[in-house]
Amino acid sequence: TLEIKADTNLLARLKSYSSELKFIFITSDCILSDLPANQNSKKILDYNYLITVNKSSNSKCERCWHRNESVGSSNKHPSLCSRCCDNIEGKGEIRQLG
Repeated sequence: TLEIKADTNLLARLKSYSSELKFIFITSDCILSDLPANQNSKKILDYNYLITVNKSSNSKCERCWHRNESVGSSNKHPSLCSRCCDNIEGKGEIRQLG
């Protein structure tokens, strides 16, 4: 799990891509939150941020390899996450582009 704490301006830009960030960063999940004013941070351009990475405790989907809490919730596909089940048997996901 990737966690990005960012200042207000960067956080606003990242939130517009929030559903895609886990794919952009090739991780199971990406959590966005406000960077506390007193916290040490890095700086890129004029933005302050802090990134932490933690191992997910969720099971890994056999199809997409993302770790997700929904793995095992389908009786028909117990080794898949709900996103993969929907892509196989449902309408599939709608991805945000550009």
